[in-house]
Amino acid sequence: MSLKSLLFSFHGRIGRKTFWMWNVCYYLAIMVCAQGLNYLFPNVVHFLLPVLLVVLLIPDLAITAKRWHDRNKSSWWLLLNVPLVFGRMSLPTLDPATAAQLHWFKV
Repeated sequence: MSLKSLLFSFHGRIGRKTFWMWNVCYYLAIMVCAQGLNYLFPNVVHFLLPVLLVVLLIPDLAITAKRWHDRNKSSWWLLLNVPLVFGRMSLPTLDPATAAQLHWFKV
């Protein structure tokens, strides 16, 4: 399977190894980019990080859909990710004063 069809096509199947390797790389990329953006642009990182997450959203959904197909499930199960996507994208945009009120979120 080519890289283009792996990242941007919602058809086909992938195995566990490919799925978990994608997830490891995906979260490492988010952490490294978040740290880099915070170092380079500390005042606007709250706006740049959600843009990065939107860019990575389609490949993440495509790979997850392929894994669902490998398990003989419909891609409609991806709708379970909607609350996670909104939460993941809204967390970096929190106002620091609001974030400080959340005991689990360390600023």
